[in-house]
Order: sequence, then structure tokens, then C-alpha cells
Amino acid sequence: MNPIKTACAAGIFACALLSSCARAGDIAYAMNQANGAIVLTDTQGNCPQGSQSYYTTDAGGQVTPMGCWMYSNPWVIARDINGVTHRWPIDQFSMTDYAKARYSKGSM
Repeated sequence: MNPIKTACAAGIFACALLSSCARAGDIAYAMNQANGAIVLTDTQGNCPQGSQSYYTTDAGGQVTPMGCWMYSNPWVIARDINGVTHRWPIDQFSMTDYAKARYSKGSM
């Protein structure tokens, strides 16, 4: 069972919404204060070299593009579209099946 569906089985409604909008390129997610998720992608989009885009969802499943993120142990550091910097502990995030398959040892 993938981590999104495992979280749904645990009764987290927002994960059920996320699983319906999760897509290839989504590599990790964490719950947010809006009862949705922070979703990290491996898509560069309009982000500077060395960072990728991220988006958020709310309890209703609405997707909002947010900005760019990068990993700096032990933090995920993100800058949103308003220029505000956020830091979240990496251990707060769960990997998607896409990320496990794409980034597992020997699959690149």
C-alpha cells in the first residue's frame, strides 16, 4: 500500500483528497494546517537551478501552486510565491510510490 493510501486508512481525510490529485512528479507530502498537504515535486518549473516546485492542497482538495523548495539536511526549505521562506523537518514528509520507484538505488 502506498504511503498516501496508508495514511487514508489511518483516517486522515486530507490524504484521501491528495491521492485523487497526486500525479507523477509528486515525490513527498506532509499534512498542513489547512487539513490538506504540502506536496514536493521533482519538477523545476520556474524555480532556480537546484530547486523544484511545490504546491499545497486544502481540505477540499483545491491545489494551489506555492513556489520552490530545496533540501538542506534536516530541512525542506521553501520560498512561496510571496517571497516568504518556510522550513519544515524532512522527517515530517512521506515519500510517494513514484519517488520510491524513481529514486530507489539503481533505478536512475
